[in-house]
Amino acid sequence: MTEARSWIVVSLVVVALTSGCSKPPPETSEAGSAGAMATADAAAGAAVVVGRTPPAVNGVPSIVILEPSPERAFPPPEEKPVMDQVSEMFMPPVLFVQTGQPVEFRNSDEKLHNINVKEDASKDQLFNVAIPMGGTYERAIPREGLYNVHCDIHPAMAALIVSAPTPYAKMAEADGMVQFDGVAPGTYKLVVYAGTAKLEQPVEVTVPRTEFTVKN
Repeated sequence: MTEARSWIVVSLVVVALTSGCSKPPPETSEAGSAGAMATADAAAGAAVVVGRTPPAVNGVPSIVILEPSPERAFPPPEEKPVMDQVSEMFMPPVLFVQTGQPVEFRNSDEKLHNINVKEDASKDQLFNVAIPMGGTYERAIPREGLYNVHCDIHPAMAALIVSAPTPYAKMAEADGMVQFDGVAPGTYKLVVYAGTAKLEQPVEVTVPRTEFTVKN
C-alpha cells in the first residue's frame, strides 16, 4: 500500500465519525430494497450489479470500477468534482472523477497549501501548484488510474484521486460488498484495486440483476 493510501485511513475514520452524528435513515429491508431497485432498473432497461471484492486492507476498502468492453464514451456528470483543503485535510480523502473531466481544487484554510499530484503506477508528476487562502485551481485528469495527492507544506496531508473512463466507479464497503445501480447491459471489464493488488476479470451484465465475486 502506498503512503497516500495509508494516510487516507485516518481521513476515512474522521469522515465516518462526522457522518455518524447525522440522523440515520429509516430502517429498511436490504433484500426488499435490492429487489425494488432491480425491478425499477429492469423496467428502464438497466441492471443492478452486486458483487463481493476483497475486504478492506489496513482499513482501506477496495476500489471497484466497471469498464465497458469495447470502450464507449459517457457524458460527464452534471456536477464538477471538487477536492477541498479544510483543517489541514483533503476533503474528500478519496475523489472519483471521469477521465478527462475538470476537477476544482480549493483551499478553504487560512493558510497556504499546495497540490502535488503524482500518478500512482508510474510515479510521474501530473502537476504541483500552490493555492493561496480562499484560492482555487482547475485541472483535468487526462489518463485513467490512481493519483496520489500531497501537500508539500503539510506532509501529513494526503488523498487519492481515482480517474476512471466510466461513471461506474466507487469504493466498496469494508467487508468488500459493492453495488452499482442503473448499469446498461453488456460486457464489462471489472477492475479492483485491493491494497497493492490490481485485479481484473470480465463480467457480463444482464437485466435485472448481475452478481460477481473477485478474490485476491
